[in-house]
Amino acid sequence: MIYCIGDSHASFFTGKEAMTKAWPKGNSGNGPYFRGIRIGPMSAHNLLVNAHKVSDIAEAVGVGKEDYLMLPHGSADCRVEIPKLLKIDCFAEGSDNFVFGWDAIKSAIKLSTNKYMEAISFFAERYRVIVWGVIGAGVSPMWSNGTQKERNAIAEMFNFCVQELCDKNGIPFVCVFDEMVKDGITKDGWLIDDVHLNLNKMPLVIEKFREAGLI
Repeated sequence: MIYCIGDSHASFFTGKEAMTKAWPKGNSGNGPYFRGIRIGPMSAHNLLVNAHKVSDIAEAVGVGKEDYLMLPHGSADCRVEIPKLLKIDCFAEGSDNFVFGWDAIKSAIKLSTNKYMEAISFFAERYRVIVWGVIGAGVSPMWSNGTQKERNAIAEMFNFCVQELCDKNGIPFVCVFDEMVKDGITKDGWLIDDVHLNLNKMPLVIEKFREAGLI
């Protein structure tokens, strides 16, 4: 079984169209391959701070040695936090110099993905881990910053960095971003609320996991 434990994007893996309530109130749902447990907002950048909370839930739901723990984080980083930097100046990582616009974005992505990898490595010492990539952005989702094309460009760079880190560490990375985004625009029919993946894409998702040898 693949247990997806994390932010609202874990809800897709319950097999239910409607957004599930956060653990422990929500019905996590059971299917032949996935179980989704939503635990509320949680960025990739700060996942390590919440690592023990995720581990406690993984233990409570019985993630075993033959199972996978899947981490679905990064959407909040790419939709809300990182795009803010298009409008402000900030310091580059490891530098005393101000950076602007997309230079600031690239620096923030590097910092956030490295922090995410610290959390991924923490879990990889305890479980078999899969990382679920950031999906395409809607046109104008709530609490978002930047345009759809800007958010998708950020998500694409974020996914590239995370996949590169996962590959170096032998951790499976599964993503449907390339299938759902063309020329910076998210294709129609992929999202249910401008943020979350449409359940009708589950057959494609299952095929991606089969191709990766994970189910």
